[in-house]
Amino acid sequence: MQFKNKLLSGVIASAVILGVTGPANAIIVNASVSQTNLGDTVTTPANALTFASEVASSDGSGNTSTNTRDNGVATLGFEVATGTYPSGNVIIQLQLNGGTFNGTLNASVFDWTGCTLAPNASVSIGGANGTNTVTYVVSGLNGCAPGEEPIVNIPFDLNSPTSDLDLVITILTESGNVPVDNTNALVVPLVRQAKAFTVDFADNGDVIANVQDVNGPYLGFLAGSTPPLGSVDVDVDTAAVVDFNGAGPVVTAVTADINSATLTVTGNFAPFRTVNGGSADVGGLALTVNGGFTAATRVFTTGGNVTTLVGGPLNVNVSEDATTPITTSTYAASLLTDLVAGFTDFTLAGALSPITRNGTFATLPWTASNTQAGGTGSNNFVRVSNPTTSTYGPVTATVLASTDPTAVGDTATMAASVAPGGEVLFSAADLENALGNFGRADIEIAVEGNDSIIKRLIQRTDGTYEINNVRER
Repeated sequence: MQFKNKLLSGVIASAVILGVTGPANAIIVNASVSQTNLGDTVTTPANALTFASEVASSDGSGNTSTNTRDNGVATLGFEVATGTYPSGNVIIQLQLNGGTFNGTLNASVFDWTGCTLAPNASVSIGGANGTNTVTYVVSGLNGCAPGEEPIVNIPFDLNSPTSDLDLVITILTESGNVPVDNTNALVVPLVRQAKAFTVDFADNGDVIANVQDVNGPYLGFLAGSTPPLGSVDVDVDTAAVVDFNGAGPVVTAVTADINSATLTVTGNFAPFRTVNGGSADVGGLALTVNGGFTAATRVFTTGGNVTTLVGGPLNVNVSEDATTPITTSTYAASLLTDLVAGFTDFTLAGALSPITRNGTFATLPWTASNTQAGGTGSNNFVRVSNPTTSTYGPVTATVLASTDPTAVGDTATMAASVAPGGEVLFSAADLENALGNFGRADIEIAVEGNDSIIKRLIQRTDGTYEINNVRER
């Protein structure tokens, strides 16, 4: 024990590593994980093995872990490029970052069969199951000549689904005074976490219900802005490892790792009722719409249509029933993915295209609320007229900018509809009653109907005047 303590004191006092006889040289590294050769990951860290972060790894440490998918064996071959190892005793320190030892480490982790003369190793400190550091005293390491590769095998258990795995190796001479380039606390990247299963949602730009549809106002979509509402796409990274399989060989991700996936799309599905001839589907597979027409779902199952989902993207389609006017609505999608045992299920969500209605819009700059305009002896009005033969939908007013910042974005319906050939007229007092005392503001008037005429008028004792600063779009 005194001999070991002496060696360890040399480790603590020294910041240099393995001395070789001859010129100073870096250690050549060859790493593998569960029989998958990674090459020299010190030179090219990108060679580290990709492991699926969906694997449920927070399940205890060492050989007490309950999920064996994240248990593997890291193998490290190391040799000097030129020169030889020193003839005296050396200390080899091994440390796992991101994992623990899967079982108790002893001298049997070393494989000296590639050396002319086999060295002798013994544990100095550490190496217990579930820990991550061990120090060995090695004699006769110079029995491994240049080009001869001693090997160390480290059984490990990942710490968690967010853990990358590195092996840190340090080799120190007994005196610790002969350096070798780049090998003190040498970091060997072994495993990097990445998603094996990804879900992407995409929208489809503007989807606009047409007030001038041939079947009637908002019973169809404006040409060039029709559904789909967007798409959903599931990808499986078939290069991602999902099971180290102990000492190997590794197992990689496949579509069959998905037990099922449930797509849910929320929004207003009332205008797409199948009973009236409408429809809602994803990739041609019918969506099931709930009784309130607020959500639609589709379940994909293994052995059924999961392969269709993975082979996407699949469009989320709606088709109008030509009976129910299409309303403005936002649409959002989520996918609940149920994976096979040993994985963590997940849900991902994204936005699809909203449905809007076309119509007429005008900005009334520098509009005063009734309170703001009080005492002027004049009355302010907004007139919205419908010169067409179609009934307009709602007329709304929205505060775009205001001397009262808290009012910005406030919206109110000023009229439920405008009859063909008719008009609606509302005053500054009506605006204030609907929106509150917005002070002085820019107000947007929106009419669900094309070709509406929107005018701002001021009525005084000497007549009624049009304010010609309405900005249409």
